[in-house]
Amino acid sequence: MLGWIRFYKEKLNNKIQPIINRYQTQLGVEPKSRKVMELQNRWASCTPDGKLNFHWKCAMAPIEVLHYIVVHELAHLIHPNHSTDFWNEVDKILPNYDKHVNWLKLYGAGMDL
Repeated sequence: MLGWIRFYKEKLNNKIQPIINRYQTQLGVEPKSRKVMELQNRWASCTPDGKLNFHWKCAMAPIEVLHYIVVHELAHLIHPNHSTDFWNEVDKILPNYDKHVNWLKLYGAGMDL
């Protein structure tokens, strides 16, 4: 099992930085760092000091869902909560973000080894 986790971590590490670069420019933010790791029951997190963490299972998500996860976390660098202002920030970048939220609710639990 550890070999598969390593595989997905590497896959996500290769895919995620260009996505972060694209949206950090659009949002006008810059994360301090990013890490791919085991996050228990979260897809990703943003620490109060601006570090982004992504669950290795994000590598299994469709690319447009991965884009949503990245935008969601980058928006937390502006609004560290899930306020209306936060969701408006996400909506400016991805007007159809609710489609990706629903995908994660429907299929996210199935992304496992």
